[in-house]
Amino acid sequence: MKKVIISCFALVFSLNGYSQFVIESGATVTMNGSATLVLQDVDLDNAGTLNTGTSTIIMKGSDSNDITSGGATIHNLSIEKSAGQTVNLLDEMVISNNLNFGTNDNKLVLGANDLNLEAAATVSGADADDYVVTDGSGYLNKEYSAAGSFSYPVGDAANYSPIESNFTGTLGAAAAIKAKVNAVVHPNLPSDASDYISRFWDVEASDITTYSNTLTGTYVAGDVTGTASQVKGASYDGTDWFYNAAAAGTNQAIGLVDDLVADFSGSNFFGKVDLAMLLQGPYSGGTMSTNLTLPLTSPYTDAPLTVTSIPAGVVDWVKIQVRDATTPATIVSNHSAFLKSDGSVVGEDGTALPLLKDANPTGYIAIYHRNHLAIRTPSSLDLVDPVLHDFSAGLSMAYDDPAVSNDAMVDLGGGAYGLYTGDANGDGYVRYTDAFIPPATFINSDALEVFSILGNSSSGQLSGYYDADVNMDGFVRYTDAFIPPATFINSDALKIFSTLGNSSSAQLKENID
Repeated sequence: MKKVIISCFALVFSLNGYSQFVIESGATVTMNGSATLVLQDVDLDNAGTLNTGTSTIIMKGSDSNDITSGGATIHNLSIEKSAGQTVNLLDEMVISNNLNFGTNDNKLVLGANDLNLEAAATVSGADADDYVVTDGSGYLNKEYSAAGSFSYPVGDAANYSPIESNFTGTLGAAAAIKAKVNAVVHPNLPSDASDYISRFWDVEASDITTYSNTLTGTYVAGDVTGTASQVKGASYDGTDWFYNAAAAGTNQAIGLVDDLVADFSGSNFFGKVDLAMLLQGPYSGGTMSTNLTLPLTSPYTDAPLTVTSIPAGVVDWVKIQVRDATTPATIVSNHSAFLKSDGSVVGEDGTALPLLKDANPTGYIAIYHRNHLAIRTPSSLDLVDPVLHDFSAGLSMAYDDPAVSNDAMVDLGGGAYGLYTGDANGDGYVRYTDAFIPPATFINSDALEVFSILGNSSSGQLSGYYDADVNMDGFVRYTDAFIPPATFINSDALKIFSTLGNSSSAQLKENID
């Protein structure tokens, strides 16, 4: 068997033209001590056995070169070539101690091959023009003996886009995390994302239980479509997107993943909320009526949404307002959704939870209806992994403003609570008559709003979708009406009067701020 022992301080191979340092099949090269093998414009092609011990291989020269490790573990690999040159990996390679980028503008190109860093291995010298190119199918893989952090110095052929991993978990003997970057828009990007990056990272962990990883992906400014501040960390598990701890940094998408295999990118935050609520106007006998013919476009202009059809069992459109988790008076975003007859609040498909684009991971939630008094949650909610918040379950489920004399919701009987109806003019009050509160507050009558929309006629009638239809039966009436043989149309003005406890001077105010 052929055997070569390299024990000198530095052995330099430099040949004119195309050249290789070849270890033939059956041959063995052993590097002793702190030996250094300098390959000057020379490929490393190992088909035999290469033992590097604690030694260093340095790739130098003015041309790009290839490495075929042949299954050898390289202790130290240093890339110190002229600017613009690459070292190309032609098979899977293992580094046990250090990968060093020793000069400017050098790249290690993986192609279809993985680069494996053992648990003790580090990377030095990586920066905007010195990094590992992973735009093929090869990954940069890092083994771990303990949980912690590591920055994967990866990029595509033109741009450096590292991703930092900071993970916790219980590690097995083969614990590892590998990563690669793809310089394209994720193929499953949410269809209504308006702010996103044309870049995503594949991140795969193995042999780690109770895994939780905070990822920080650094992208290129030119990657952004839309507004960079709205581009927050988002992970995709092959079925759905998740926005745990989603945040935006300067040219960074930040988020938490707990799937062992996930794609990580940046886009608008899409939270979710699980709500149930009741409206006094259409409520009767434990459910709400669905008498209205609803428009395909939401009536809330600050939460625009148009659908192709109204889902079955829908009572009306509602507006979900996300408010800041620290300062609940601060509005973060508004979203249109549907309220179903059983009280569930759903997204545009009539089944799924509403998606909250550009919300925050946590926040207070306010609910608005066009002719009922708005309410909000008494505390902030988790908008990433939501649990049901049922306003109808009791008065304590809605914020109670100590400056407002009335409760936030009306007792509907049978242990159910709902939003007060009667705000026909949408000013946040229910009044049967006009009122003036010195020094400058004038509250308009909701009953007069009904009267006005009917052309100031006590016997007038409208059918259709109107805010003045506070009982939500599909008609606007100032007085009751009977249409033979069996149609009875209830007065909306009298519904307002009834909501106020049959008092013409009483007043209700929304509990919202």
